[in-house]
Amino acid sequence: MSRHRNFRNMNYDDERDDDDGEEFHRYSLSMDDDVSMSPNTAKFMYQAQNTSRLSDFVMEEQLENDVVYDEHGSQFELEVDRLVPETKKSLHAQPSPSVTLITSRQRDRKAPTGANAKFSTEERRDQAPKKPAKEEQPRLLIPEVENLRLSEVSEKARGDSSVRPPTLTPNASSKKLSALAVAQATPTASPKVRHRTVHEKPLINLVIVGHVDAGKSTLMGHLLYQLGRVDERTMHKYKQESARTGKASFAFAWVLDDTQEERQRGVTMDIAKTVFETDHRRIVLLDAPGHKDFIPNMITGASQADAGLLVINATTGEFETGFDLGGQTREHAMLLRSLGVTELSVAVNKLDTVDWSQARYDEVCGVLRNFLRKQAGFPVVHFIPVSGLNGINLIVPPPDGHPLREWYNGPSLLQFIDGVSAPTRGEDRPLRAIINDVLKTTPNSVTVSVKVEAGHTECGEKVFIMPNADAATVKGVNMEDTNTSGAAICFAGDHAILTLSTTANFEPDSINSGQVLCRGGKECLIPAKRFVVRLVVFNIVVPIMKGTKAELFAHSLCEPCTVVRLRSALSKASGEVLKQKPRCLTRNMSGVVEIQTDRAISVESYAECKALGRITLRSGGQTIAAGIIEKVVE
Repeated sequence: MSRHRNFRNMNYDDERDDDDGEEFHRYSLSMDDDVSMSPNTAKFMYQAQNTSRLSDFVMEEQLENDVVYDEHGSQFELEVDRLVPETKKSLHAQPSPSVTLITSRQRDRKAPTGANAKFSTEERRDQAPKKPAKEEQPRLLIPEVENLRLSEVSEKARGDSSVRPPTLTPNASSKKLSALAVAQATPTASPKVRHRTVHEKPLINLVIVGHVDAGKSTLMGHLLYQLGRVDERTMHKYKQESARTGKASFAFAWVLDDTQEERQRGVTMDIAKTVFETDHRRIVLLDAPGHKDFIPNMITGASQADAGLLVINATTGEFETGFDLGGQTREHAMLLRSLGVTELSVAVNKLDTVDWSQARYDEVCGVLRNFLRKQAGFPVVHFIPVSGLNGINLIVPPPDGHPLREWYNGPSLLQFIDGVSAPTRGEDRPLRAIINDVLKTTPNSVTVSVKVEAGHTECGEKVFIMPNADAATVKGVNMEDTNTSGAAICFAGDHAILTLSTTANFEPDSINSGQVLCRGGKECLIPAKRFVVRLVVFNIVVPIMKGTKAELFAHSLCEPCTVVRLRSALSKASGEVLKQKPRCLTRNMSGVVEIQTDRAISVESYAECKALGRITLRSGGQTIAAGIIEKVVE
């Protein structure tokens, strides 16, 4: 049976017929394979195996008297006997560049390829006499190269002072280092001693914080309206427009919420700034947002404040919602204290919704007083009952016969604000002005809104913008609460709009919020990437340990950071060291850690500048810790 034949031991030569080889050979070969190719045809054929060499595409020079080719193509002759004596003679004589090139090409020349390779190899093997190895490889190319007249050009170039060697283009990091070195080496004359005029009222930066929908913007808008900062025509316009959109109760809030998006959403999204005066104080009002999505903006406003006003919603159920976990009342109070605010007043708002109940007022005050004094650490807290929508107890006490008058005889909200203590300003310290916003940029100038934290600045003064160390000159100073411009001087604590004239290599996109203006020389601010921080941990779930990632907030700056080292755990009561190199810091603990940022930022130790030495750490949408910078490492 044929299907059971063993093919593994089969000899195919025995199985194939005699004519199979002839038939296979006949149909497997072409006509070109049977007929040999002439040498003249072979040199025009494409050789695929030789196309990978670069030398195959380089045409060799035709050397005279090198190869003698017979007219009929039957013989190749090399005149080696005549060529070798000429080579010896050229080596002992003074060489020239042309002779050197010809000799080297004769030595390195490769054999012809294609069909001619057979004939040339056979003829060379039969006719060329064998010479000793010493005569075949005379290598004296180095003296020939040195004798070329290239040194004259180089000597001439060296003698010409206008020809300079090319230099490397500096990258961004080298430019920053060189700019910082220039700022440190800039000789700065001691600035003129400037002081505020005696008749000026003390400046107070007051920030308004509280849970969302506590009535912060309405309360302060109605206060400004009663003070005459908003005219009747504008107020009537706000009432008509708010009623048309179905938000009649937001009319006074529109005094501060001036953007279209804020009015449509009914929430404050950014810091609203306005200025008014009391009998003894000049107040810069900072209305901070209360929504948890805008906590970074709230931190920016609170970092500029000298005192704080916490607004509480006394409506039944609303206070508990804002104070318990998930509300912003606790977090705002802790942030205020960690950012250096020591004097706090609490406005218990919307008491008209509970019929001015004294029991409700006492309940709210009791809960807050315990938290603000024992946990937040405020030494003194004042409580004021108010109604922002109705304007009760804002600038004057309630009239006789009012339900509030029956159990409250204290001062009004404006009287509390007028009694805020003025902080000590560092007007005699080195200049530190924090950029809060960039208003306008041109190719040669930039207009920024700043708050001067220390020192003073005036027109014509040269400053440096840190951390990039960009040089600039102050061309204009405009105080935000006055109409003066040009020759005004801004001192520590002032909010001003500065017009800076920059150099030719200025990049407008390099100026951002969180950068600091300073002088050069000894007063120069050195940017830092790593620093030692004394932290107070908030009520967190995941402990802080080595490698913890977070967002660092310092004045108007936000930068990613990493906790790279835990130095010690401290006692919150006495500050004594409880443990060296702890593994983690849990909730409500205090400790000393090292923090490193991705890039250099404008911060200083708390002892040198308080505003630049306070930081806040946030992660996962909540504040995890706050503290002060003890020392800058690098």
